[in-house]
Amino acid sequence: MSGRHLSLAALLLALIACAPEPSGTVSNAGNQSFPLDLEEPLPGNDSASHVYQCWLGGGVTVARSDNLGANDLPRLETSPGEVRYADITLPGGESARAVAVRFYVKAQDEEGSGAAVETDGARARGAESHPVEIVVARSTKSVDRSLRLLRWVLVATWIISMLTCAGIMSWLVRRGLSPLNRLSRQIHTYDQDQLGETFEIPGAAEELEPVVRQLNGFVERIREAFEREHSFTAHAAHELRTPLSGLRSTLEVSLSQPREGEEYVDAERACLKITMQLQRLVERLLELARASASTAEPRKDRVVLRTIIDEAWLPLSDPAAERGVPLEVDVPPSFEMVTDRQLLRRVLQNVMENASDYADENSPIELKVRRSDSGVRLTCSNMASGVEDGTAKNAFNPFWRSDSARTATGTHAGLGLALCKGFVDILGGRIDAYAGHGRFVVTIDLPGN
Repeated sequence: MSGRHLSLAALLLALIACAPEPSGTVSNAGNQSFPLDLEEPLPGNDSASHVYQCWLGGGVTVARSDNLGANDLPRLETSPGEVRYADITLPGGESARAVAVRFYVKAQDEEGSGAAVETDGARARGAESHPVEIVVARSTKSVDRSLRLLRWVLVATWIISMLTCAGIMSWLVRRGLSPLNRLSRQIHTYDQDQLGETFEIPGAAEELEPVVRQLNGFVERIREAFEREHSFTAHAAHELRTPLSGLRSTLEVSLSQPREGEEYVDAERACLKITMQLQRLVERLLELARASASTAEPRKDRVVLRTIIDEAWLPLSDPAAERGVPLEVDVPPSFEMVTDRQLLRRVLQNVMENASDYADENSPIELKVRRSDSGVRLTCSNMASGVEDGTAKNAFNPFWRSDSARTATGTHAGLGLALCKGFVDILGGRIDAYAGHGRFVVTIDLPGN
């Protein structure tokens, strides 16, 4: 029932209560008449869902629903002509929606055949008016039941939707992670015998391509490390076998038959020379291993560079003089820098030893030192007419030697420049080589001031 209908019902109920006769007409302030037939029941009068109660001024009940029994509806505070809605509780405990209206009714004589209603609350001068208040309520039990049902439907729908979304998301996640699971299985079964193979995930998303690419690059670096290790082991075994074979042969020949004392002395001298070469090779191998695995911080010594160069050249000067290979140093006498003294001396000694051994006879070794943006640059160059393509590229690989240097097996193991690279890395610098136009040049950039 709408508010308009409830207001009309309230008005009619009030007129019934105030009418002097069971039948007649009701007149409003505009003198319009509405016929009343009291034999027809009013809406809600016989319905259990609607109840009403009407009061005159002072709270006297003049009309009420039979459904109320001895109980009363709550009175709602309203102003004349105002319609007010409220949620109430019926005497039986049920929730209800109520509408209340308050107005004045002016009694007329029998000639008027009815009663006049002042809807604006004003009283006619000289006429008697009666304040009337009526409350009509309707139970919301069915509405509450529908709302509870709707609430459960919404909750059930939410639960079903959440479960459905969770299932869909779980399926999508499993489907999205299936390439990673395949990759995981490939990694689990991967071993060193498969280092030449690459990882592939057919049908994988584009986002996984960088992961697979980086993983394949990592495997390639591991494969190269294994190859270097195998190559290092093979070369080390070969370099050790050569002097050991010479030592064994010399001893076997010496012991094959009785000899003069002078012959034994010559054999012992040959064995001593081979032993010294073997010791030098072992020391180089140990230095290379330490340089590769060193994690210690280099020392910070303030050194005069010319002094370090002279110390490194001293044990090399006599063999270089026999070949006619002098050292020409272009560095100020007072040039200083901060670095690890021992490591720098080992680097310079190996670089100059390599130059003195492979430089053309009767050609100088040029050593220059200059300040650079990064610190200090040392350049060592020598004439090398027999330099080959690939010499500079492979110069820092352990045990690598050019074809012209292989005839000196037992004297040169190809470890000098490899040691330099390891020492320079510890010092935080960079070493490079260049071969061309009949010259071999090594540049070393070191931090320092």
